[in-house]
Amino acid sequence: MDSLKIYILKIFSDNEKKTILTNFVSLSFLQMANYILPLLTVPYLIRVIGINNVGILALATALCTYLQIITDYGFNLSATRQVSINRLNKDKLIEIYSSVITIKLILGLLCLGILFIIINCVEKFKEFQIIYLLTYGLVLGQILFPIWFFQGMEKMKYITYINVSIKLLFTIMIFLVVKKTDNFWLVPTMTSIGGLIAGVIAMFVVRKYFGITFRIQKYVVLKNQFCDGWHIFTSRIFSSLYKNSAVLILGLLTTHEITGYYSVAEKIIRSIQSVQNVIGDALYPHLVKKFDKNKNGFYSLNEKYKYIIIVAYILMTVVVLGMSGIMTKVLTGRHPGNVKLDLEIMSFVVLFGGLNYYYGILGLVALNYKKEFSTYVLITGIISILLTVVLSKFFNDIGAAFAAVLSEAILFILIIIKLKKLELKYGR
Repeated sequence: MDSLKIYILKIFSDNEKKTILTNFVSLSFLQMANYILPLLTVPYLIRVIGINNVGILALATALCTYLQIITDYGFNLSATRQVSINRLNKDKLIEIYSSVITIKLILGLLCLGILFIIINCVEKFKEFQIIYLLTYGLVLGQILFPIWFFQGMEKMKYITYINVSIKLLFTIMIFLVVKKTDNFWLVPTMTSIGGLIAGVIAMFVVRKYFGITFRIQKYVVLKNQFCDGWHIFTSRIFSSLYKNSAVLILGLLTTHEITGYYSVAEKIIRSIQSVQNVIGDALYPHLVKKFDKNKNGFYSLNEKYKYIIIVAYILMTVVVLGMSGIMTKVLTGRHPGNVKLDLEIMSFVVLFGGLNYYYGILGLVALNYKKEFSTYVLITGIISILLTVVLSKFFNDIGAAFAAVLSEAILFILIIIKLKKLELKYGR
């Protein structure tokens, strides 16, 4: 007990470790708001509005997720890296902040136009146009919320608790106002309003506590910022092809009910993966600074912790397999469908997806091999689309679940091959 106390005191006496730990705690709460809170509403929504309408909401969310990736561009990594390196240069921070916000707003208008075209041209989307437009509020909120700035500054605590409180409030509102099938449109309304308010407050915090104000930037600055995020953007787009396309493909090829079953299993997996994102996002700015000075640093880190990381992901996968029945029963009640089997298959996404995040984002991207990483994700994304279409056509949601696992495994193999080549280059 005394040794544990001494270890904890040692962590808090080390400023670097204290910053990482503080960011980890803050990001944990933030991820809870982004992933866990929506999951908590699933049992209630299935009972009140039905699995069919849950599938419609999942389809709208999947479509807007693509648009959100376009507006995020690659800034959650590229801008985070820039802010982390230039955190003591206020003028540079203003340039980064202003140019990123400008580009995101322009992309936001472009995506709104794309959404109008899609919901008016695709027959399956026409009936529920209002749902898609209301869901787009999540994209607007994400544009305004500069999480990349707070991550780069390693000051997540400034915004996390406010953000969590707002999203918790509007999650409670869903339970209070959604009482029957006909008003399921209130679900995207509540979540979008919460996201918009959180974004506005975040921008206020940036101005008040960091003294960073928005300024119109020259074209060349915007162009450079746009180019810097390009490889991350392309990797995220094609990463989304194998992470989010399944719901869209199922929505187009099957029924809303089948889409709903798959979306429930996917929500569980994404919520579990959010734990990995918390740890990674807290470490990323620190690792960028470290690897920028020492390219060999990743391999030293990997040599020290790789077995712990691998075992941790294996254990998480085993837990999901073992708890799949209980989780399915809690979330779906009397409407399990194929959720349990989908979840059992997709439990291996936790393993391969986690290793891809560690070796890909914290490895290749942090080492500034963004182009190579985006290429691998591009290859995986294309293969994933083909696998999902073919397997979903014959096996519905079960096929989509298998496609998700195979895609993550393919990406893992490509990343490891590249890291092995770099290991030889750096003489290890």
